[in-house]
Amino acid sequence: MGIFKMLFGSPEVAVKTAGTLAKGVDSLIYTDEEKADARAKAMDWLGKYMEATQGQNIARRLIAVLVVIEWLLLINLGVALRLFSWLDESEYVFNVLDNLVKEPFMLIIGFYFLARIIPAAFGNKEPPKK
Repeated sequence: MGIFKMLFGSPEVAVKTAGTLAKGVDSLIYTDEEKADARAKAMDWLGKYMEATQGQNIARRLIAVLVVIEWLLLINLGVALRLFSWLDESEYVFNVLDNLVKEPFMLIIGFYFLARIIPAAFGNKEPPKK
């Protein structure tokens, strides 16, 4: 007991430390029940989010269409430049696609289409209400 008294000072501190240690060990184990609870919370949040942003569907669709058109135009421009042997210009267009357009394109398209895919991944078979 002398070592514990020297380390912790009093029994209350030892009990607090043991409780904190037990909580830390418990948080390391992610049970199926905790996974299901987290999944249910995520689905609840997604449902509330989709309901709250219902009026923005037309704007999202327009943005997604415009981004896809721009992406396709840049790809076609790069291919056409390559066909006419303008390799430097073609390389520039593909670098712009890779370094500037790729990430925003993936985010916008993912945001638009994943809103419909995620509920199915979490087990909700009903499509979101439009």
